[in-house]
Amino acid sequence: MSEARDVDGRRINAVTPFHPGGESGMLKNLLQEAQNQQKQQHQQLQHSYVDDDLERRKREMLEMYQSKVLQNQFASTPQIKLSSGARIQITKDRPHDLAAPPYANPAMSHSQPCLAALDRVDAGPAKKQHAPFQRCSSTEHESSSHLPNRQVGNTQKLVNSLREENLALKRQIEVLKFKTSRLQKLEAAHEKIAGEYEFLMMEKEKQDSLERQAFKAMEVQLNRLSREREMMENKMQMMQNPQIFAEQEQQLQKMNAKILEEQEQNKRLKEVLNRQSVEMQAQRTTLADQRTHINVLETALTNAQERIARKEKMREEYERPDNTTFLEGQLHKALLEKMEQAGKYEEERGRLEREIVQLRMQLTKDSGLGGIKIGSSSRHNPEENPDRFKKVISEKDKRIQTLEREIMEFQRRLHEEQEKKTSALAAVSGGLETKIKRLEDEKIDRDRRIAELTEERERLNEIIEDRGSEAARRDLNRMEEMRQKIDERRRRGRNENNNRGEMSASILVDHSPGGSPSLRTPVYEGLGYDSSSLLSQISSSSHLSGSSNQFVSSFNSKQSANPYQMHNLSHEDTIQAESGPVWNV
Repeated sequence: MSEARDVDGRRINAVTPFHPGGESGMLKNLLQEAQNQQKQQHQQLQHSYVDDDLERRKREMLEMYQSKVLQNQFASTPQIKLSSGARIQITKDRPHDLAAPPYANPAMSHSQPCLAALDRVDAGPAKKQHAPFQRCSSTEHESSSHLPNRQVGNTQKLVNSLREENLALKRQIEVLKFKTSRLQKLEAAHEKIAGEYEFLMMEKEKQDSLERQAFKAMEVQLNRLSREREMMENKMQMMQNPQIFAEQEQQLQKMNAKILEEQEQNKRLKEVLNRQSVEMQAQRTTLADQRTHINVLETALTNAQERIARKEKMREEYERPDNTTFLEGQLHKALLEKMEQAGKYEEERGRLEREIVQLRMQLTKDSGLGGIKIGSSSRHNPEENPDRFKKVISEKDKRIQTLEREIMEFQRRLHEEQEKKTSALAAVSGGLETKIKRLEDEKIDRDRRIAELTEERERLNEIIEDRGSEAARRDLNRMEEMRQKIDERRRRGRNENNNRGEMSASILVDHSPGGSPSLRTPVYEGLGYDSSSLLSQISSSSHLSGSSNQFVSSFNSKQSANPYQMHNLSHEDTIQAESGPVWNV
C-alpha cells in the first residue's frame, strides 16, 4: 500500500492519515527528517568549503609559480634563440596587462598553446589574473652558437618550467574533468529533484483543493444536519404534546379498526368464493352426469331410429308391387299358422267333447250299477248315490268351464299380443320423441343456469380482484416509500463516511509542522503511504459508493490515534436509525 522514490540518496515516503502511529508518529518523523536534511546540508557545505580551500591553495601555488617564471622572463633578453633554431620572443607586459579581461585572447604560437589562458578560463572572473605568456612563431632560424652560455641556461630553465607547468595543467585538466562529470551528475540529480518537487507541489495543490472541497462539503452537511436536528426536535416536542399524541392514537385506532374490518370482509369474500367454487364444482359434476345420461339417451334414440328406419324400409319393400311373391309367401305362412291354430283348437275341442261323452257314459254306467244295488243298499242309505253323482257332475262341469275359460284366455292373449305388436312401433317412436323433447328442454335450462352462474362468478371475481388490486397498490406504495427512506439513509451514511474520511485527512495535514501547506514538501519517512496513494484512496472513497463500507472498516481499525471516531452501522441499524451514523468526539 506504500510507495517510495529515491531522490539523491533519500527516500520520499508518504503515509495515510490512518497509520497506527497517528499524529505523534508523523510529527516525530517530520522532525527527524528536518534534522537529517540540516545535517546533510551542513556536510555538503563542509565538503564544498574543503574543496574550495584546496582549489584556492592550488591556484595560489600556481600563481606564485607563474609570477616567479615571469620574473625570470623579464630579467632575460627579449629574443632567445633555442638550440633547435626556433626563436622565442618574450615581451614584458605592462602593469595594466595584469588587469586585462580574464577571457582576452593573447597572441599564441602555432607550436605551443597558451597554458596561462587555459588557467584563466578555469579560474573564472573571480580569480586573480596573471600576465600571460606571449609566444609567437619564429621566422628566423639562427644558430645557437651566437648566444652566450647564460642565455642557454635560462632557456633550459624556461623549458623545464614549461614542462612542469604543462604537467600541472594536465593534472588540473583531469581534476576539472572529474569535477565536470560530478557537476553533470549533480545537475542531473538537481533536475530530478526539481521534477520531483514540481510533482509533489502539484500533488500538494490537488490535496489542498480536495481539502477545500471537503471543508465545503462538511459545512453543507453540518448545516443540513443542524436543520434536520431542529426538525427532529420540533417533531419530538410535537410528539410530547398530549393532545397531538391523543389525536394520533385515535387515528391509529381508527386505522386499526378499518384494517380489521377490511380483513373480516376479505375473509367473508374468500368464504363466499370458496363456497361458490364448491357449488360450481358440484354443478360441474351434475352437468357431467347429465351429459353422460344425455349421451346414453342419444345412443338409445339412435338405435330406435335405426330400428324404425329398418322397419320403414321393410314396409317400403312390402309396399312395392314386385314383391308379391314375398307377400304371398307371408300370407300363405299366416294362413298355415291360422289353420294350424284352428286344427289345434278343433283337436282340443274334440278331446274335450270325448271326455264329456266318456264322463256321461261312465255316469250312465254308474247309474245302472246303482239301480242293481239300490234294493240292497236302499235299506242302508237311499240318498247316497244321487248325491255322489251330483257331486261328480258338478266337478266335471267345473272342469269344462275351466277349460273354456282357458281357451278364452288364450284367445285374449293372442289378440293382445297382436295389438301390442301393432302398437309397439307407434308407442316407441312417440315415447322417444317426447323424451328427446324433454331432454332438449332440460339441456336448454341447464345451459341457461350455467350461463347465469358463470356471470355471477365473473362478477364476484371482478369485485375480489378490484379489492385485491387496491390493497396490493396500497402495499406497493407503502413498500416503495420504505425503500426510498432506506436508500436515503444509506446515501446519507455513505456521504457522512466519505466526508469523515476527507475531514480526517485534512485534519492530519493541518496539524503537521513545517509552515504553510502549499509551500512544504509532503515527504513522510517511516510511514506506510505516499501522497499519491492517499489522494487516490480519498478520491475513490468520495466517488465509489460501493467501497465506502470497506473504507469505514479500515478507518475503524486505525482509529486508535484519531481524535474522531465513527460507528459503522449495519444494514438493519441503518434502517432503524432515524438520524443516520453517530459521531463520537
